[in-house]
Amino acid sequence: MMNNKNILTMIGTLLTLLSLSFAGSAHAEIASPEEALLKASEIRMYTQRMLKDYALVGQGIRARKAETELRETISAFDSHMSELRSFANDDATRANLSAVNALWEKLKPELTKAPSKNSAENVREQSEALMQSAAQVIDSIITANQPANSKLIRLSGRQAMLSQRIAGTYALMAWGYQDKYRSSYENSYTDFQETMDLMEGIDPVNIDAGKSDAALKKIKRQFKRVKPAKGDTFVPGLVNRSSEKLLNSINKASTIFAGLN
Repeated sequence: MMNNKNILTMIGTLLTLLSLSFAGSAHAEIASPEEALLKASEIRMYTQRMLKDYALVGQGIRARKAETELRETISAFDSHMSELRSFANDDATRANLSAVNALWEKLKPELTKAPSKNSAENVREQSEALMQSAAQVIDSIITANQPANSKLIRLSGRQAMLSQRIAGTYALMAWGYQDKYRSSYENSYTDFQETMDLMEGIDPVNIDAGKSDAALKKIKRQFKRVKPAKGDTFVPGLVNRSSEKLLNSINKASTIFAGLN
């Protein structure tokens, strides 16, 4: 029979193995080029999502939820970057990820501070640079890996980013930056409509057409509920809720295009 000391030693060993197992699974391994493209597209979307949450927290609009969402998105950005670095198998993608990381290291500390209206323009400017850098990662993954349905995945990822960009620029306008960001808001709204037309003209490969069409129709229905800004009266909480429902519909479509659903 084992004595108490041996039992405690065995328990300690098992706990150590379990902790190592959990640590090793903290970042899931990317299983396909399509999934890698999806993750890179999500990183681009996160740049706008974090800006939106920063602006909402700063104004005290659904602040608790936005603050939680901001923390979760920062963590997801870090996780996705780790997964993509492990996946990257070409010099261009590795270099582009390094460029994203350099910009991210500058922006991340700003996002973890208490939001300030005086800092909003700087955070927005850095978010824009990070978004553009993330787009380069998307391009190099497509070039190096030729994912199936890359056009649809890329455009769907763009729609996800635009859904958050619309809500983010709207929140900034509500914060007193109407003149500075109204054109950006309006351009994003128009870009979404135009990108939707492009997506409807692409036939998916090895995906049930009915499933794909249904997903696109749901996105269009949800987008109609994101009301365009008019005048100087703003309801950022309402626009944020609509954009979240829109994002959920887009994310479901993206997983279909990537063959993950």
